[in-house]
Amino acid sequence: MALSDVLIRFACSIDARDWAAYRSCFADSIEIDYRSLIGGEILKEPSDAWTERARQSFAGFDVTQHLSSNHVHRVEGDRAHCTAYIRAEHFVTVEGAQESWTLGGTYRAEFARSRDDWKIERLALDVLWSRGNPDVFALAASKAALEDPKA
Repeated sequence: MALSDVLIRFACSIDARDWAAYRSCFADSIEIDYRSLIGGEILKEPSDAWTERARQSFAGFDVTQHLSSNHVHRVEGDRAHCTAYIRAEHFVTVEGAQESWTLGGTYRAEFARSRDDWKIERLALDVLWSRGNPDVFALAASKAALEDPKA
C-alpha cells in the first residue's frame, strides 16, 4: 500500500499543482525515462530540478487529471518495483477553444525505502495510446508565458 500511496500522491499532486507533495515522492535525484513520450535521452537530475521542470510544464493548463491503477509491486528488502497503468487528461483553453489530449500507458517505478517512506528513484513512462491534440503542452506553455512572462 505504501508504494501505491506514493504513485497516487505523485499523480494527484500534479493535478493539484502541489509541488511540495510532488517533490516528496522522489529521492534526492531522479532518473526519468519519458522517451516514449518526448524522445531524447533518459534524464538524470536532482529531484528539485525535476519538480521545477514539472511545475513549468503544467503551468498553463486549465486542468489535468492523472489516474493511476492496476499497481503490481515487487519488494526486495529496501528496494521495490511497481508497474501501474496511467491515464492522463490535459485541457487548455486557447482563444476561447478548449484543446485536450489524453494518453494511456504504463509507469514503471523503482523505489528505495528511506527512513520515513518509499521514494521514487527511477520512473519510466511507456505510452501505449493517445487521442486528441498532442500539441497541448506547447499551447499550455504559450498560455503560461502570456499570463506570466517571468514563468
